[in-house]
Amino acid sequence: MTNRHTLRSYNPAGQWTEAYPLGNGTLGAMVYGDPRNEIIELNIDTLWSGCITKKGNTQESRNWTGSLKKVREHISNKKYHQADRVIEKEMGGMWTEGYLPAASLSIKKTVQGDVENYNRELRMDQGIVASSSSSALSRDNRTAFASLPGNVIIYKIETDQESEIMISLNSLLKHNRSFGTEIILNGRAPSHMDPPYDKTSDSLLYDEKDRGMDFSIAVLPVGAETISTSAESMTVSFKKELILYIAMSTEYEEMNGLERCLKSVNEAALKGYEKNLEEHKKDFKSLYNRVELDLGGRDSYIGIDEKLKRMKGPAALRIEELLFNYGRYLLISSSRPGSRPANLQGIWNNTLFPPWSSNYTLNINTQMNYWPVEVCNLSECHEPLLKFIEELSDRGENSARSLGCNGSASHHNSDLWASALQVKGSPAYAFWPMSGVWLTMHLWEHYLYCEDEILLQEKVIPIMEKSILFCLDWLVENEKNDLTTSPSTSPENRFRFGFRFGFRTGAASSGTTMDLSLIRELFNNYLEACRRAGKDKNELFIKAEKALDRIHPFSIGKKGQLQEWNEDFYESATGHRHLSHLISLFPGKELTDKKNSSFLQACRKTLERRTRWGKGWTGWSIAWHSVLRARLGDGNEAEENISYLLKECSFPNLMGKHKLSPLPFSKAGVFQIDSNLGITAAMAEMLLQSHNEFIHLLPALPERWECGSVRGLRARGGFEVDIQWDMGKLLSAKIMSAEAKDCAVKSKDPLELRSGEKVISVSDENGILRFQAEKGCEYRITERKGQLL
Repeated sequence: MTNRHTLRSYNPAGQWTEAYPLGNGTLGAMVYGDPRNEIIELNIDTLWSGCITKKGNTQESRNWTGSLKKVREHISNKKYHQADRVIEKEMGGMWTEGYLPAASLSIKKTVQGDVENYNRELRMDQGIVASSSSSALSRDNRTAFASLPGNVIIYKIETDQESEIMISLNSLLKHNRSFGTEIILNGRAPSHMDPPYDKTSDSLLYDEKDRGMDFSIAVLPVGAETISTSAESMTVSFKKELILYIAMSTEYEEMNGLERCLKSVNEAALKGYEKNLEEHKKDFKSLYNRVELDLGGRDSYIGIDEKLKRMKGPAALRIEELLFNYGRYLLISSSRPGSRPANLQGIWNNTLFPPWSSNYTLNINTQMNYWPVEVCNLSECHEPLLKFIEELSDRGENSARSLGCNGSASHHNSDLWASALQVKGSPAYAFWPMSGVWLTMHLWEHYLYCEDEILLQEKVIPIMEKSILFCLDWLVENEKNDLTTSPSTSPENRFRFGFRFGFRTGAASSGTTMDLSLIRELFNNYLEACRRAGKDKNELFIKAEKALDRIHPFSIGKKGQLQEWNEDFYESATGHRHLSHLISLFPGKELTDKKNSSFLQACRKTLERRTRWGKGWTGWSIAWHSVLRARLGDGNEAEENISYLLKECSFPNLMGKHKLSPLPFSKAGVFQIDSNLGITAAMAEMLLQSHNEFIHLLPALPERWECGSVRGLRARGGFEVDIQWDMGKLLSAKIMSAEAKDCAVKSKDPLELRSGEKVISVSDENGILRFQAEKGCEYRITERKGQLL
């Protein structure tokens, strides 16, 4: 095992953002690793506020068509402030529900003398947190993991002499506990909670009539010599080894959660620690070991906190390798088949009022969580989001009707219950019915990587069609007879307008670049999906094809930037964290075609301006900058953003930081998982791209990544790709195809494909090497040594 797969610290965690995360998609834990007073913060993915009766129920219908007419009139007359007021006062909805902490498990042990030789590790390639220490009289080793096969968290303590610990289990939610041979906690979530920044209502509501969700936790100690209990804790003595089996369940999945918990811990205990560990490692490694990145980083045994301070030379390359792997680790740990999608904090939360309710924020954050999932060979981990998209599409039918439209629409926030309506507050964030349109891109991308024709026919096209129906009704004609949207916002950003009596700021206008880009991407993807499925003669296909040609085009502003709004407004914040108007550069592809070179340069200018003015204060915004730079082929700039994220927007446990938050969450910043996952996607995008009908090798290789290799990345079309490079140039690439099909490959230098000494194919005049790949066969591609054919 090398250090590129291990986070290490030489002190116990002093706070949550120093602890190491464990997860099996459903169960999560943050392990502090203190031998005297261990803390394990526990989470389960379905523990949210909200009435249990919400599950599966159709969302309440609204009718905002009258207000919508007034808004459109105001926008047509350029009365943007009045339009904003109508949306906020007449078209506001309810806050989404919040993701909640389950419990905190405390394990206290008396240690004689000083703790010495302390070491704490997150072994990412095994999904294990381990710590070791010694004192005057004994050694103490701890190992913890979250097992998906057993659906339990397992925590093992090993000592070299008889020991005693005191265990307590507490929750911030309403609960009761009992202590016997197991520790049992039964609790109830609130029936509703508002986010911490809403000062207009009671933030937490326990309603006995429309009650919240029940949940249960069971902790079973195995290996005890004696057990004694009190009303608050359990005291356990053991000789040299004690194992805790921890299970959690909520009413969302099963009515009798306690029975399920007891069954899980007893079955795991019967199986035994070694068998559980073996099954867990096999399961976790089957995903994690698919990809390996080597940037030539130097092994060292300094702690992760010191690594973050020494961001120079080979040490910097090593921590960039760690960052790439950490994103994959977090995604595997927070999103597995059968779980809910990763939320703003994945599955980890220790506060009653987490930032932004730790919900699904669908105007960038949830999507960014899943940017690395296909290219990093973790397609199974996409399943929770794809299932959620289907639920949201169903719930979004009422949301579309509330706006007088057919099909399905959803706004910028959602939760466990797949809420699709807009929330309260400013239209800058609250009113944006385009999230469902964006999410169809994930269905399409999943299909492009796996090419599952049944999935295309039964899921992808039907969900796309509901978004198509909404867009066809939502689009309106502008003064040029182009199709546009009104009202339209660029998520969370505002523009300045007026001059004579001073500038004002507005949110709602018409035809933002974000809206129209998403609609064009949807229509193009839908048309291609129908062609592949043989459905290109249906009525909806014809309507979408005609509408696509009429959508208002991109514009370049007076500063050379890609315009964010229909008019060339000044941004209220030039360095704003959102880069919504560049959606057709990434994750879309419309602007990546060479014929759009002027728009590509406008995208680059946009990024330069945002960077000059601060590029937001969030880790995920830095990740967004990095992946966009990768799409532009700007490798050095992409890598500069990686370095900046590590230095300025990372906690000591390498979790991404939303720093300098203006909201009352934390002066030190708050954790958001999207920056970790987004930066992993950016690093993959620097090494491999496949959105333009060919596999592009090393499209944005930075100078600092002079030599290295990557194994196991995936390209669209069902290809798996290994790459080696040295002195900034390709040495070789190995490509394996899942099916027999044509393959096209490009690099900055001419390529050749050989069979033994015979040259089979070389790059053409466009720099693309083409060949027929056979199913399951591997093909080795190298730099061309001679002249082009």
